[in-house]
Amino acid sequence: MAGINEVWLPVPLINYVYEVIVRVTKSGERPAKIVDILVGLEKLAGIRPSPAELANTLLKLETLGYIRMTSSRDFEEYLVELIKK
Repeated sequence: MAGINEVWLPVPLINYVYEVIVRVTKSGERPAKIVDILVGLEKLAGIRPSPAELANTLLKLETLGYIRMTSSRDFEEYLVELIKK
């Protein structure tokens, strides 16, 4: 599939990613893996961002205080936690 930068999205990528995180974490009840987020993005919006695009978006969400990342050795093994507000 083409990268996100090659396709016009009606909603910004950050909004899609946040919505998928809320869904796959069951509103913050459990952490999500990167692969779960990628599968959710494909189901919700029919997109598959590159690892760099997804990492950049997750970094923005973490900086804004919406999520917390738990790192591991590989990007695919990172856990994403939704911070309940």
